[in-house]
Amino acid sequence: MNNPIIICASGNSVPFLNSQYYRTHCGLPSKLQYTIQNNVSIGLNWFFKYGCRTTFTSWVDWQWYVWTKEQTQSLPLMVGNYDQSLKNHNEDLTNKNTILLKSSNTYYGKESIEKGVYTKHLVGIWAMSLAVSLGFKEIYLLGYDCCEVNGQTHFYQGVIDVNQSVPLKLRGKVVENRPIFRGVGKKEDGKYKTGTYNRKGKDISDTYFDKFTTEKDVKIYNVSEESIITSFPKISYEELYERVGDIKVDNNAIRDKIKEALHERACDCNR
Repeated sequence: MNNPIIICASGNSVPFLNSQYYRTHCGLPSKLQYTIQNNVSIGLNWFFKYGCRTTFTSWVDWQWYVWTKEQTQSLPLMVGNYDQSLKNHNEDLTNKNTILLKSSNTYYGKESIEKGVYTKHLVGIWAMSLAVSLGFKEIYLLGYDCCEVNGQTHFYQGVIDVNQSVPLKLRGKVVENRPIFRGVGKKEDGKYKTGTYNRKGKDISDTYFDKFTTEKDVKIYNVSEESIITSFPKISYEELYERVGDIKVDNNAIRDKIKEALHERACDCNR
């Protein structure tokens, strides 16, 4: 994996135009869209719908995967957290485009695929662990803010219905209607709906992100000058464009290599 990899999260530092999204269903600037689609990239959660197509999509919340199953079945590759709820003795809830990996509360660095990907607590951390274990040496983080930027926590906050919910069933009975975008925005008391954001930047960095600084041969850049994460150098989008250059990788070939590596190295969660 000699190319850079771009991991696309949903923080509001990702430039996005609501009016453009309503017209074209893509609110990203054309240069950013081109850069993401022509480099190796991971889209996290809703990025496939509100951002653009990436090399593959990752998630850690099995309920999110089930809720979006019909929408994501046409994506070329989904790589996410194994949960026994997706593959129980009665049914297999996964699409054919999906590879599941075991997670861990311990960071195993380059052996994460074999031993467990750190950590299912945060999809952004999980995807970084996966990228390191796949062998990428240059990682760019988009939307890794862990805070509110210009009045929003998520770049797509202005084009979604934050009150949209789905029924949560227990033993076949609906026990509650759970908001789909329950981590977006703030509560009435001013606290973030995403609990991790309520922690201080140094605390978040010490707990989760500093582990990646032990990878001396891996360079990680946070493309968010507003981010409260202190572990990595912060760069602008113009610096991102300069660093990755005007290239066009063969994402189909890269995707095949990633599939091969995961099937060879991971414990078999996909049966």
